[in-house]
Amino acid sequence: MLFGVGSPAALRRAARFANGINPILIDWKRVEWLLNTYWMLVREAGHDPQQMVIVVRSNGVMSLSAPLPQPRPPLSGSLEQLRQDIPRLAELEVGHVFFDPAASSFTERELLEWLPRLFRVTTGE
Repeated sequence: MLFGVGSPAALRRAARFANGINPILIDWKRVEWLLNTYWMLVREAGHDPQQMVIVVRSNGVMSLSAPLPQPRPPLSGSLEQLRQDIPRLAELEVGHVFFDPAASSFTERELLEWLPRLFRVTTGE
């Protein structure tokens, strides 16, 4: 069971009762605080961090061409910007990323062209 988290109270509940979290990605400072705090609370609750799952969801706008200007939310922007975000999330022990391309208003054709490229970016291929 994953808990959606964005507040200290939600993090405490998730550390005690859930198998992982789905944190809100607003900005990098907040993401780092959420994840570092979560790992600390998991250990304090007596749980094994290796058994916890973190799934982040990208609700940001993704670009087929030009990068988005900085500052930008995590997991938003061009493929190159996404390529920079993935290792940063991995360092924070995020194991799964869920992309919602609906926020980007791609046509079906654009989406079909973009998905294989996104796959290569996220898997490092």
